[in-house]
Amino acid sequence: MEHRRCSVVTTYGAVIGRSFLFDLLSELEEVRRVARRAVLDLEVRELVFEKVRERRLEYIFKHALTRDVAYASILGGRRKALHRRVADAIERVLGDKGVAHQALLAHHREAAGETEKARACYLRAASHAASRYAHEEAERLYRSYLALVDEPTMESIRARSDLGSLVLQPQGRMADALAEHEREREEAERIGSKPLVADALLHLGTIHGRTGDVAEARALYERALAIARP
Repeated sequence: MEHRRCSVVTTYGAVIGRSFLFDLLSELEEVRRVARRAVLDLEVRELVFEKVRERRLEYIFKHALTRDVAYASILGGRRKALHRRVADAIERVLGDKGVAHQALLAHHREAAGETEKARACYLRAASHAASRYAHEEAERLYRSYLALVDEPTMESIRARSDLGSLVLQPQGRMADALAEHEREREEAERIGSKPLVADALLHLGTIHGRTGDVAEARALYERALAIARP
């Protein structure tokens, strides 16, 4: 009995990540009744250790290998189901709109195969990271969102625009930003959105202006104005 409860808690903990909140673990129906005893057993075995984070009890795998082996032992179909249960539990415990845990929620929704929900979470998390000037995190999250987009939409094109203008340009990565805004323009033209084409041209003009190509910047601004005129 002890081995079984430790095994199931270790499995769910591994799905959650290198660390897991006790509140989240105990929200999962399969482990709710044994969670407290099991984590104490795991502590005694020195497989996890306890800490308090933001007034919540958290457990961390002492060795990353322990978590990795436990996670690798879960077969693909069951793994998706467990990620879905964890994502649902995150929404019940932490809420589905709070920005602080959107990246975590996105990860579990993607691993569960829930692409549409994952995209929404990645985009909220990316926007929040960009607003905090956490550029590295924001880039990772925007790219995770864009990787789940099969065909460009107005939403995905705006996200690409934000990646270029709010994340890459402020870091001085003009070549990378230029590539994103060029792709923004191409995708906007593909879906026939003149406002988004004009937006891309304005960003391209800004980059050329900042890098000293004033003539090209002026030409791009003029094209954007021509599109914007009624």
